[in-house]
Amino acid sequence: MTGRQWGPPQEVRAIADDDVATQEELAYSSLELGLDDAVEHFRRLVALQPDDTGALLNLAHAVYAAGDIDEAVELMTSVVDRDPGNTDALRFLVDAHRRAGSTDAALGCATRIAEADTDDVLAAFEVAELSLELGAYDKARAAFARVRDIDPEEEHRPFAYHGMIDAEIRRQRWRPALDLAIDATQEDRNALTTALLAFIATQLFGPGEEPAPTSEAIEEALAAERDAYRRLLVEARAV
Repeated sequence: MTGRQWGPPQEVRAIADDDVATQEELAYSSLELGLDDAVEHFRRLVALQPDDTGALLNLAHAVYAAGDIDEAVELMTSVVDRDPGNTDALRFLVDAHRRAGSTDAALGCATRIAEADTDDVLAAFEVAELSLELGAYDKARAAFARVRDIDPEEEHRPFAYHGMIDAEIRRQRWRPALDLAIDATQEDRNALTTALLAFIATQLFGPGEEPAPTSEAIEEALAAERDAYRRLLVEARAV
């Protein structure tokens, strides 16, 4: 949505309801001020501009802000039907489908973004994470490897390695997991990398002198790290 600064709706000049500029000004002003009639004005805009996907996109955001998630998803889906490469709508749908528990649908939208922009780190990460949730471990590992290769921040590389290791742990492929953990230690021997190495070594060679982390602790740590990494990527896009 536009970054234009709009005045209070009552200050907007009174022109006929079929004037696009007036309805646009009323819509954005109402939305920014949190007024209930924002959706009404965006609906009028869409009626006045039925072929304008931007107006439809903004209506979806307004509807979502008003709390109607189901209609917002329907509207965003319509945006994507008209404009298949609209990443704003696709990214919205990734989040909405994920919150609704529709992981397959979320993965489909994330994959479309990642295929359209092969350097989109957030999209690649979402493909990796959603594939992991669905048990598509080959796809998850490949997507995490892609994240490692395209994220320009060197300090983020362990996140991607840990994702690849998680894909191998979940299918109990301990030797590939160990190889990845060793590679990860060469990048950054942080606490989680060390814990993963100890956990995997225990699965392969049996208990050592020091107790290894439990599988529950490893799973919890990996999930927390993925959440933190996702926040970093989202915040980076907002800058």
